[in-house]
Amino acid sequence: MSIFSIFRRKKGEEILPQEAAPASVAQEAAAESEATEMPSEAPAEPVTACAAQTAAVPTAETTEEVCTEPEAEPVEEVCAESEAESAEEACAEPEAKSAEEPVSETAIVKAEAVLVADEILDSEPEAHLTDMDFSDFWHDIRESEHRYESNKPDTRLIRSVEEALGFKLPDSYIELMRMHNGGMLNRCWYPIRFPAETYSDYIQITHFLGIGRDALYSLCGRFGSDFLLEDKDAFKGKSVAFASCISPSRAILVLDYRNAEEGAEPCVTFVNSQTGEESVVAANFELFIRGLKTSLEALGQKDE
Repeated sequence: MSIFSIFRRKKGEEILPQEAAPASVAQEAAAESEATEMPSEAPAEPVTACAAQTAAVPTAETTEEVCTEPEAEPVEEVCAESEAESAEEACAEPEAKSAEEPVSETAIVKAEAVLVADEILDSEPEAHLTDMDFSDFWHDIRESEHRYESNKPDTRLIRSVEEALGFKLPDSYIELMRMHNGGMLNRCWYPIRFPAETYSDYIQITHFLGIGRDALYSLCGRFGSDFLLEDKDAFKGKSVAFASCISPSRAILVLDYRNAEEGAEPCVTFVNSQTGEESVVAANFELFIRGLKTSLEALGQKDE
């Protein structure tokens, strides 16, 4: 209350509302003086980077909405779509290829045969006959060339003939046929009885069958092994006929697998179709061809 109010109250004067203004003015003046006496207010703190980042950082809910929702759905959709597309491509490509290029059974058989042949290209038979002189072994005339001889057999042909015959041929037989594939013989006499004193103790061989199919007289030719064993049930499916004899007539020589152990070479058996006689004349093919003689050698042994 101001001093003027006190004096007026003492005089009995009423204080009107309009006269309260000076008090308010005085209060405002006092307030202003107090404000001047008080230290000035600290300036507003600047907004720091952290505060700005804090203000800019969205709430957890906002973060989940912003980060999770946009990423989760597209990623799942993209992954699912890419997996589906790759699966469809993986399944569709073989189908398309198989539809475009059907593989016949014949092609498969040929491919398997080539693979089998390739596996054995390096499995050449061991050399057994390098020390033998074959200069007078064959009787090379035109008849022999046209009826008995074939081109040198390669590994695939050898294996193909062996599969047709059902037996593996002796290494020495293959080695001989690679030098001269079938033909008539000059060394054509072989003793079947000992001591060989007369010609009846020898057999005279006309030719060897070569490895192949093209020549009439080859292992798988028209007059080959199957033809020679046609009426010999004891040897069918158990041996391979490889030579015919002129003396005695209708006699043959076979690679006899009947008693051969697995992996062992067959013996050479003489079979006389006229008498039914059969006898083992050599333990294997190599020993057989080493025992072949020319007519002069046979005569010389007979004279001794």
